[in-house]
Amino acid sequence: MSDCEIVKKKRGCNLLFKGFSLKKDRSYKNKQHWRCTVSGCSGRVHTTETDGRHTVVFSTEHNHMPDEEAVASSVAKSTLCQKASEHPCKSKSEEHTSE
Repeated sequence: MSDCEIVKKKRGCNLLFKGFSLKKDRSYKNKQHWRCTVSGCSGRVHTTETDGRHTVVFSTEHNHMPDEEAVASSVAKSTLCQKASEHPCKSKSEEHTSE
């Protein structure tokens, strides 16, 4: 099926697919089941993971429109957090102890 993207969150990670954000519901071996993050939506996606890449093998309809802005925001925030963790700043106490 189509490409999807995984973004890391404070509690786990989300799957971004076709303008929808889904959180992991359960997993078994290399298969993951995801459910929509919108309360009351029955949208689901199933993926398989091979060599660190997720491939969508099944998806259901959502009862709301996709939110492209929220998905773009999630991607941007995840990218910033990842870059920040790769290049952490020194705290003021660390600066004083190194002098």
